[in-house]
Amino acid sequence: CIYAGLKIGGTNVEVMPSQFEYQIGPCEGIQAGDEVWLARYILERVAEDFGVIVTFDPKPVAGDWNGTGAHCNFSTLAMRQEGGIEKIKEAIERLSKEHDRHIRLYDPKG
Repeated sequence: CIYAGLKIGGTNVEVMPSQFEYQIGPCEGIQAGDEVWLARYILERVAEDFGVIVTFDPKPVAGDWNGTGAHCNFSTLAMRQEGGIEKIKEAIERLSKEHDRHIRLYDPKG
């Protein structure tokens, strides 16, 4: 992804064995979505070369795997400026009103 010019903001290992993640960005607007799609395509193609299976399932193995579960990090300019914590709290409040619906939609296992 880096060689392809995609913006990679970080990488880390998760708690589930063999689970890794990398963060796309920082990007603005539609570029973030475009880079996610390209990164997933590149990941799938590289995995083919090495005989590795990729899944985008947030919880591919049953059990209590704290730290896994398809999280998405984002921020706005207002969130990153002085006093931005209030904007973050406002966003959390708005997102919390639809939490159960979001979980149902994003979790392939319901």
